[in-house]
Amino acid sequence: MSSKIREVVQVSITKDTKGVSRLGFGVPLLITQENVAGWLPEERVRFYTDASQIVDDVTGGTDSRTYKALQTVFSQNPRVQRVAVGVYDVGQETITEAINAIEQYNPGFYGIALIERDASDAILLATWADANARIFSYATDDAEVVDTSLGTDTGSIAKTLKDAGRENVILSYHTKASTEFMDCAILGVLLPLDPGTYTLKFKTLIGITADNLTSTKSQNALEKDVNIYEEIGGRNIVREGTAPSGEFIDINIFLHWLTARIRESVYGVLVNAQKVPYTEQGILMIENALEVPLKVGLDRGAISPMLFDDDDVQIGGYVINSPDFANIPQSDKQDRVLKNVEFTAWLSGAIHKVEIQGVLTL
Repeated sequence: MSSKIREVVQVSITKDTKGVSRLGFGVPLLITQENVAGWLPEERVRFYTDASQIVDDVTGGTDSRTYKALQTVFSQNPRVQRVAVGVYDVGQETITEAINAIEQYNPGFYGIALIERDASDAILLATWADANARIFSYATDDAEVVDTSLGTDTGSIAKTLKDAGRENVILSYHTKASTEFMDCAILGVLLPLDPGTYTLKFKTLIGITADNLTSTKSQNALEKDVNIYEEIGGRNIVREGTAPSGEFIDINIFLHWLTARIRESVYGVLVNAQKVPYTEQGILMIENALEVPLKVGLDRGAISPMLFDDDDVQIGGYVINSPDFANIPQSDKQDRVLKNVEFTAWLSGAIHKVEIQGVLTL
């Protein structure tokens, strides 16, 4: 989506919780440092629908990290339709300059993974992801992440990202992070799904070895909001599905999706009508456009069903409030700006833990 739409339709959604183009939301970007023949300086990213297609493009072919990471993404089920591979010219640019150049060349991606294991670059990409409403997935094998508690961690990437409260990052600890691509697998398993219909916790990652961590090491990682991959009850699963901020990553992804869809829906009304009049009818047209993505979010289960308590107070679904036309300042009408269109939506959340009490009697 063009950033210029933001100049016409400004959308700000805040989360009262603890803590891109339509196609692009399903497309991961893998950033490689490996030599890719003939791409630079003009071409910064290419899109693939199968890992075999990159064999002739990257030095090392099927032995390259790029191929193995790409294969990991495509191995998940369900499967993404395509994956972007972008170039990072180490020594000639910073990782921030690289991702900016990649986005300028083609912004049609959402999730980001860094194929090489470089904590400094990862911290910079995490900052970029928070500023640009993208999701960055990164895996580390730094022992300090699991060997120390949050209070005694002296500066691992987990400590750094948590202290910064990064919202749009999926940080994972994996013992085999140097040779396997848990971060890529996570993007591969999430991005084929519609935002709002899933949680990262409990997902099984094809081709990724489950760690055998002690209870203490697991808790150290989870305390820092670092995701881990373990076998529990005979099933390999991801735990806990959080960002370093402590928020569940599925909520942040849905927030990105909803913001983009609202902006597109309202902008579509403005450009497709001969005129949206500054009248009660015109305000209703904007309300209806706003309701379209909210209804999709409700139908997907991201927003809870419409519900009212015994006192007729709304506790589920969504509600839209627009200014009373009679009370809109004349200056706003003269400037042709409609302000104070607001909505509240109740998130459905997800059940991650169950507590049951029972009694057996004779």
